[in-house]
Amino acid sequence: MRKFLYAVLGAVVGLTGLALAVPASAAGGPVIVAFGDSLTASGDYIQNLNQQFGTNIINAGVGGNNTVDGKARFQKDVLSKNPDTVIICFGMNDSAKDMQKYVEIESFKNNLRYFIAALKERGVNVILVTPNYIEESQYYTRHNAEVFAPYGGAAAFVDMYCQAVREVAEEQKVWLADVRKECDAYADRRKLLTDGVHCTPLGYSLYSKAIGEQLLDVYRGDVNFDGEVDSLDYLLLKRYILGNSDIPQRHLPFADADRDNTIDSADYLLIKRHILGNYNLHQGK
Repeated sequence: MRKFLYAVLGAVVGLTGLALAVPASAAGGPVIVAFGDSLTASGDYIQNLNQQFGTNIINAGVGGNNTVDGKARFQKDVLSKNPDTVIICFGMNDSAKDMQKYVEIESFKNNLRYFIAALKERGVNVILVTPNYIEESQYYTRHNAEVFAPYGGAAAFVDMYCQAVREVAEEQKVWLADVRKECDAYADRRKLLTDGVHCTPLGYSLYSKAIGEQLLDVYRGDVNFDGEVDSLDYLLLKRYILGNSDIPQRHLPFADADRDNTIDSADYLLIKRHILGNYNLHQGK
């Protein structure tokens, strides 16, 4: 109700930037759920993101899960939380071709589509995440190398699932955090891993980097980080630029609406255009 009243009041002043007492941020912020397997369940990248943005991301990762397991708990662990944004990271177990957890790649893609369709129906933002690089010599201490040989090895086989995630993200017009691509920046990628699959702190920092960049896009223009871009954001940013209001440091990146690394009048003008309907801050999503 409070948000509604502020929005109405903002509309009444016609986005003129008149002095208006607005909250620096909404209590709690948007509800974000991280949904996946052990790479999510570890909580490392979630902790990084919470520290970076002041979020309280719900950890819905379960070790050993594939997308079939995810479907079985999707209602309980994700939909029941009434999320604004869901981060989805599966593929490492789905691609374990020598194990019972294996999910054929087209079924894997269909399971991702199932999650996305259910979330989009509720107006939820979706960020798909590619799993990280694997190191084969360690991977083969637990997996049968012969099974993966026809595909060029286990690393190449897992990369097929990373590509499947990219294809579904493009097809469904959702955000993509390409962690696997981030791994390519490291000549010695063993530094990213503890056991050939799970990550070191450096490896998990690539998750928080890639996902964080997408969160900045999802909430671009949401200056008070309450899950919506509205007149409150416009007014708060304009007052900040005029020196009449403060914005928490961790929320300033969301205020950079044109993504030029500078907070200035161009940003609040873009936000104003978005509110008036003649510009879309999230084009294509």
